[in-house]
Amino acid sequence: MMDKPNYNQTEVFLYHYNFDFKPLETELTGVIENKANVWLHPFRFHALEILQLSPFPYIKLPLKSGQIYDWNLEIGEKWPEFKAFNWTGKLTLHCKYVVQGKEALSLPIGTVQTIKVKGIANTTSGHSILVSYFSEQFGFVKLVYHNLDGSSITMTLKQIK
Repeated sequence: MMDKPNYNQTEVFLYHYNFDFKPLETELTGVIENKANVWLHPFRFHALEILQLSPFPYIKLPLKSGQIYDWNLEIGEKWPEFKAFNWTGKLTLHCKYVVQGKEALSLPIGTVQTIKVKGIANTTSGHSILVSYFSEQFGFVKLVYHNLDGSSITMTLKQIK
């Protein structure tokens, strides 16, 4: 998987809460963090399932401004439980990532130095975009998605426990 230096995908449990911070559901996903890259399978719980069709958060190390790298994902036939977007036949995400440079972000945890990376996924059904902000200290601290269905989703690190 990915660029492989000893691959090792780690399983991660995500706990989803409602607005009152009452637990809703637990989701199993995966993270790869090794000397070649950092890769995060997107959250895909209910309303977030559309993120399966967007570029995955992916950093190819070492990071250099202007760096371009690719990644493809075969999704295949639409599975019945997927409700966010319809397609027929096989679907392949052809993802291209461009490191856009350093950016300081003001977040709830303070100002964080990040590397901004723009990913574009092209498919036969259209395209989607992910702008990710990666901190060497905290990992992905902000993800801004523009999805195939026209929706937008922004995730921002708010707290570290």
